[in-house]
Amino acid sequence: MYKHIILTGVLALSLASCAKETSSVKEESGPLMDFQTTASEGESSELLDRQTKSGVLEDNSSLKTAGNQIALFGSYVKGGVTNQVFDSDPELLTYRSGWHYAPLQRWQKTADYLFRACFPYTSDIQSSSSAKLMVVNYKSVSEQYDLLVATETRNPATDIEGTNPVTLNFKHALSAVRFTIQYRSDVTPTTTKDCITELYVTKIYPIGALAYGQTNSSDPIDAMNWVCNYFSETEQYYRWNGSKEFGVGSKQTVYDGSGVTFTIPQTLKGAQVNFNTEKGGATLYTASLMDKISKWEPGKIYTYNLIVLGSSVEVDVDIKDWTDITSNIDIYL
Repeated sequence: MYKHIILTGVLALSLASCAKETSSVKEESGPLMDFQTTASEGESSELLDRQTKSGVLEDNSSLKTAGNQIALFGSYVKGGVTNQVFDSDPELLTYRSGWHYAPLQRWQKTADYLFRACFPYTSDIQSSSSAKLMVVNYKSVSEQYDLLVATETRNPATDIEGTNPVTLNFKHALSAVRFTIQYRSDVTPTTTKDCITELYVTKIYPIGALAYGQTNSSDPIDAMNWVCNYFSETEQYYRWNGSKEFGVGSKQTVYDGSGVTFTIPQTLKGAQVNFNTEKGGATLYTASLMDKISKWEPGKIYTYNLIVLGSSVEVDVDIKDWTDITSNIDIYL
């Protein structure tokens, strides 16, 4: 059951829900409607198991796993009237050697269609969502699943795809952040070693809502707007505890697994990383995450390299689209 959560700053949805067309129109219907999916190619990677839930980076292969489920909204316009495609809203698509739903629907060949999808189906989708605008709530510190969204239009009478399966091209809706640590290259002796033992992030928004679609008629159909909620100057997020050795000019990924945590895309306002090392003892290293960037954007991975010299820390940030991560220490998506 989807909860309807009103989040400050999210525009109210005033979307009409119209009945399906009459049986006389259905007599002109075309072939049955079918769907297929794509997502960024690459290897799925287990995320860290820290004091929050672990997650999985999804790709085209892992998305098509038996039992996976997609939430799908659909509408079509014919004769100036907007109608819902499916009997349930959203429709449930389940993967079993292909995406299946019931009851099957037929194409209205001269209608204009709009589809909007969300993976996983269990995402916290607001009940007023539709094919035009879908709103999804997300709590990054407790949920940590890879949120994927897709939208597609189709006119069977004019589009080259006709009544072929609708391809839902999924995009990653969240940002991803990871940390590496090393001594600066001029630290002597070059054999100097230490172990990072704790790391956490402060001064960020951990909760948000994604408005995916058209909040205004001038918006593109795939507009992604995040509204953040709840900010604390002191609360600690994405905490990691352990013992990982780092050295001079030798990067060590802090979090386990692929080393990535999912975050709400947001404009940064004071974001910091805080960490301890064995040799540092009671010293708490603190560094800004904002020196070279001002926001985290959807579908990007931000790798912060923490460079230690004495009691000071330099921060270098590398930004890549998830589809561009290819080196052997990076996520491959």
